[in-house]
Amino acid sequence: MTTSAQIIGLRLYALACVVLGFLSGTGARQDPRQGLSIHDFDVSTMSGSSFASKSARGKVLIVIYVSAEQTASERVIRKAQQLLETADAADLRLVFLTADFVYQSYFQKLWKDLRIQAPLGFDSGREFYEQSGLMALPTTLVIDNEGKLIESVVVGDHRYSKIVEAFVGYGLGRTNDAELQERLTALRYDRSRRPSRIARLRSDAHKVRTKGHQEQAEALLLQALALAPNSVPTRLDLADLLISTDRIPRAKTLLRQILSKSPRHRRARMLEGIAFYKEGNLVQAEASLDKALVLNPSPARTHYFLGLICERSARKERALEHFRDAARLLLKRRRTTQEGR
Repeated sequence: MTTSAQIIGLRLYALACVVLGFLSGTGARQDPRQGLSIHDFDVSTMSGSSFASKSARGKVLIVIYVSAEQTASERVIRKAQQLLETADAADLRLVFLTADFVYQSYFQKLWKDLRIQAPLGFDSGREFYEQSGLMALPTTLVIDNEGKLIESVVVGDHRYSKIVEAFVGYGLGRTNDAELQERLTALRYDRSRRPSRIARLRSDAHKVRTKGHQEQAEALLLQALALAPNSVPTRLDLADLLISTDRIPRAKTLLRQILSKSPRHRRARMLEGIAFYKEGNLVQAEASLDKALVLNPSPARTHYFLGLICERSARKERALEHFRDAARLLLKRRRTTQEGR
């Protein structure tokens, strides 16, 4: 039999795990750095098989993390396939990753229309995304034959293919350091400028927010929005901050704008549910959080707030399940992150 003491104890434990995860890195971004080992992953693919990064040891691996229904991702997918076709390299592997597994029909049509041969893996729990410190999508990671990062490429303009090709050639041993730099200079690609200013502002905002400097974090996010007013990730960061400081109406306005265009956006739907919860609208909060859980069943925050809703509506057993899931997910992610360091 579930007691109130059990629920309170597990709720506090789950809250501690969620807070610890936010402060120590599951939400923070560690920029992908050259020369560091990339976190290994083993994912299910759209074709029903699986892809393990370790299977590419001894080869150069290109990992391209994409988003559904995003023009920039579609452009990079097309260019990457063309690059693979012209590379003529047996020691080269290409895999696409996405967290948008609920968009399988979209990707199936895209793969068919563009005749994509490379697999698409589903990072449904966003573990690789979080552990690799990705921010802007699409992002292309060029990884050497030992599993170490050569370069993280976030540009998607006309230079993309040649830039990736330059790093692939370097990884395959076809060029040396001086020759690589010469090619990058000719392409006006400055490795020292990554990540983008917007990504850096978002990262800095998160760092100061974890230290309790909410106003400073908000100022940084507003700077990022001034550079790219339609940036969905930045607007979601701001909505998250607004919710945490009880400015719910403004946060909901931002979320409505995003969800009107992308109703299946997992993070927007989760934040909408949290906003409803803070307003005391438990029915709407649970509906939104349930949708977020279907879109992406891993986020600990979703389970935590569903646990709070179930506790307040006297569904003690269900509340315990959600609190347990929240704690388990955060602890699992924390262990995985530490093992990868």
